[in-house]
Order: sequence, then C-alpha cells, then structure tokens
Amino acid sequence: IVCKFFIEAIETQKYGWFWECPNGEKCQYRHALPHGFVLKSQKKAMDDAAKANQITLEEFLEVERHKLGSTLTPVTPESFAVWKRIRMDKKQAEQDAAKKAKDTQHAAGKLSGMSGRDL
Repeated sequence: IVCKFFIEAIETQKYGWFWECPNGEKCQYRHALPHGFVLKSQKKAMDDAAKANQITLEEFLEVERHKLGSTLTPVTPESFAVWKRIRMDKKQAEQDAAKKAKDTQHAAGKLSGMSGRDL
C-alpha cells in the first residue's frame, strides 16, 4: 500500500530531496509509486487531451456526408412518399407471407401452439 502523504506530495509537486513523511521513520507504507500508477493531475490532462481530439457529432456527420459523393438522389416530399409506400407494401407482403406459412403449418398439424404475439 502506498503512503497517502507520499501521493499527496507527488501530486502537489512537493516531493523532493528534503521531503519527509509526516509519519516519520515509523511509516509502514511504501514511498514509491507502483508500476502503471497514474496521478489525478496526469489523468485530468489525458482526459482533456482526449476531449480535444474528439470531434463533435456535427463534424462527424459532415465528414460522412462528404464521403458519400455527389451521385445521390435528393429527398423531396414526393420521393419520400413513394419510398415510404414501397417500403410499407414490401413489409405488408412479408407479413402476409409469414402468416400464410404459419397457416399452412397449422393446417398440416406441424404447428402445435401459438405464440404470445400471434395471440
């Protein structure tokens, strides 16, 4: 276990040649940092550096939008309505096919029960 006074002296930069532990010679704790120990001040500096390197959501979206290129179809209310109608029709057709498959299995006696969703 590392001495709390030692860590405090390191963090406040008071540790040096003439620093003495307040516990004196009878201090039972170590006066050395373990391998990989990160001081609070260093951790704060690393966090600040990480935040500085992190891009905002708006910047990320702009970069990704520019990566798409210029061969895209612009979205208008009319084109969106067409896309939405096609998507809903496709979804309805898939649901109808799944229901028909379940009905055929049920008619053949292979389906033993109903799920909660079917109920």
